[in-house]
Amino acid sequence: MSKITVTKALGAKFAGMRLRVGLFNVSDIAAYGAAHEFGAPSRNIPKRSFILTPVKRDLPEIAKKAKSINDIGVMLVAACQNEIRTEGQGQWQSFSENYKTRPSGKPVTEQSKLLRDTGALTKAIAFQAEGV
Repeated sequence: MSKITVTKALGAKFAGMRLRVGLFNVSDIAAYGAAHEFGAPSRNIPKRSFILTPVKRDLPEIAKKAKSINDIGVMLVAACQNEIRTEGQGQWQSFSENYKTRPSGKPVTEQSKLLRDTGALTKAIAFQAEGV
């Protein structure tokens, strides 16, 4: 997964426009993100949706407030980043007992935060708008 396409109708105000929110041009981060976005049971990674969940939840309200498709993109990226910061609004399964080190090699401690080892995943979330 290198990107997720937002196909939900945005209303007449945004007719003919297309917005994509996701991870673009960062294949290693995109693969890591996809494993968490959709879950990877074979690797013992539970689903931790940080893109689809906030987009589905927040898009209707964001579209009402937005004056442009770029406004929607900026607000959705912020919603996705916030989903990571709040660990799915406190709903994500935390580290398993078998998970002793993070991908960076750092040990998991009580202060460790899910999906925020280096900040690269949060920074990589972006949007692309077409038909502007």
